[in-house]
Amino acid sequence: MIGRGLVAAAVILPIACGGAPAASSPAPSASATALANASPTPTVEAGLWRIEGYVVNQSGKPVKDVCVWVGPNGCKQFSPHTDDRGHWQLDVAVGRATFDFTFEMPGFKTAKWSITPTGPTTYNLVLDNEQ
Repeated sequence: MIGRGLVAAAVILPIACGGAPAASSPAPSASATALANASPTPTVEAGLWRIEGYVVNQSGKPVKDVCVWVGPNGCKQFSPHTDDRGHWQLDVAVGRATFDFTFEMPGFKTAKWSITPTGPTTYNLVLDNEQ
């Protein structure tokens, strides 16, 4: 069975009281942006396990924008994607469920991985070039 289990996700939007969008703050400086990009990923909330890893090409270089999706529905707009470091992550509810991951990027062979996690898990992947 594909796509069993719960996947926890959240989108946080800046909304002021009364439902109107909050006023935007000034853009951060270049040095602040660099520091933000260099910081580690946020910690996992209680009741969730982090499934994460890195995707690299056959030369060992990070692959940016690889779509990582769970289940049978394919890559969607809000599916996790790898960042500049090739890093991806997904927080899932603690429990006993099997997740079927797919890693998809044009120019590379699609990779699949199925796991029933028993705790936080790291999965690193080398994508093969399409031929």
